Amino acid sequence: MRMSRAASRYAKAALKFAAQDPAPLAQDLAQVQSLLEAHEDLSLFLENPTLPAGVKKETLIKLMPKHSKAFERLLIVLASNNRLSIVGAIAQQYHRLYASKQGQLTATVITAVPLNAALEKEVLQKAKSITTQKVKLENKVDPAILGGFILTLGDMQYDASVLQKLKGIKTALMTKK
Repeated sequence: MRMSRAASRYAKAALKFAAQDPAPLAQDLAQVQSLLEAHEDLSLFLENPTLPAGVKKETLIKLMPKHSKAFERLLIVLASNNRLSIVGAIAQQYHRLYASKQGQLTATVITAVPLNAALEKEVLQKAKSITTQKVKLENKVDPAILGGFILTLGDMQYDASVLQKLKGIKTALMTKK
């Protein structure tokens, strides 16, 4: 929990620092996120407490020879505070804040199976009816919810999953004893 709060704070500070032109930093952080997702060993490298922060920072700079000044400044701050291990979480938070600043909102829908095109269009229209911002839909698959869906739009969440309904039935049965 503390790490996500720290990531959020660093992302807000980075967005404020890059306020004149936040797009290059967004591109750099997207590239870092891609690197971290593609190479698990890079994440382990950044999380290793025995390695000096300077070595981690220089490694990231070498992996991304073309980067913005704001990105390099962010790495310097993270290295000085020994927080390079959360650069992936910072990237996620930065993209969320950057999209929000541009009037975009990501609606996340969790389903037991991937959405087909018609259902995706229907969920996207429903999400657009809730907000005035531009909505981008992201589908995540989680078989554990058994069926139905969980829609998250900003700080609102609508849980229409079978799992949630089963929990409600269980609670109702347990309270009637």
